[in-house]
Amino acid sequence: MSLAPDTPEGHVYYIRLTTHKGIFYKIGFTKSNDVIKRFSYRGSQNYKLIDKVLLFKYSPFAYEIEQMCHSHLRPHKSYKGDGLRYLFADMSKHPFFRDGQSELYTQDVLGLDPEYKPIKSFLGFGKAKPHDLVFGHGLDFGFYHESFVQESKDYVYKTLINFFSGPLKYDRPDFISDNGDWVVKLNKWSWLNAAASLSDRTIHCAPPMPTTREGWLNLRTFNPVWAWINNPPSELGYLENLETIDLHSGEINALPDSIYYLTNLKVIKFIGSIESISPKIENLTGLEVLSMENYDNSLITFPAEVFTLPNLTIYTNEATAAVLREMAPDDTSVVISTDYPMVGG
Repeated sequence: MSLAPDTPEGHVYYIRLTTHKGIFYKIGFTKSNDVIKRFSYRGSQNYKLIDKVLLFKYSPFAYEIEQMCHSHLRPHKSYKGDGLRYLFADMSKHPFFRDGQSELYTQDVLGLDPEYKPIKSFLGFGKAKPHDLVFGHGLDFGFYHESFVQESKDYVYKTLINFFSGPLKYDRPDFISDNGDWVVKLNKWSWLNAAASLSDRTIHCAPPMPTTREGWLNLRTFNPVWAWINNPPSELGYLENLETIDLHSGEINALPDSIYYLTNLKVIKFIGSIESISPKIENLTGLEVLSMENYDNSLITFPAEVFTLPNLTIYTNEATAAVLREMAPDDTSVVISTDYPMVGG
């Protein structure tokens, strides 16, 4: 089994293979935009075994989808990699040795091959071996505790059926064309900082960020409550409907200039390790709350432009508040407070 990628975005592929051991089907994951390139890597000749590409589809969570398939299709694998057969057999004489051999199936498990002829059981008698196991609800859930089986079935079938019901050929350039490269970059930041997943909660039990252009553009609150996160990317500037940015992490020492052009922003809450605020904050004329705090209570430098904002309350530490009060012109309407609002509130 290969190591998990740094991010799950990429392509799920499903290919039909013609080999010296017969016809196989393979489900896999790749970040390459071409399945032929995937099997030509480092001089591999396995690309010559590809008879037909049945599916090549991009997803922000492609690796998770591929792993979900293999987990629930394990009884149907051609080479499971365990048992006496694998202890004594020379597997190098079988297809795709050390190149995804455990991802091979003898039947069309996904039901995507219109030319597939179901394999009969021994000597051609009895029922044909099962195929089309996603849409036919034939996946394996025997490894779940019985109390989680039904919930797991609902989630897995919904996820896989939704994915395999759409277009079968849809690569990363198609996704970028539909959504924009900035969406891909925001998705990557979300994964690297939150370990976001297909489920409706991240590993820190917070709602995950969107993954599509529509989802990001409809976002009103950017509140990644995930633990330590790095500086948010400049692509936040695309979120034109954003009203609240709520960040708290000691790793954050800068805010991207792009947020100062989000004219719908009303609230910025921040706990981190920042030294100063950009004078460009004067663009945020609708800003009502600016809560700025460093974990070490160090001084934060505010620009004079902050006092031009008509409806603003600044929440900050005692030292910074004292400096702000000395800076504030007599006619400013800005309120300065040390009574911080609740994080996430």
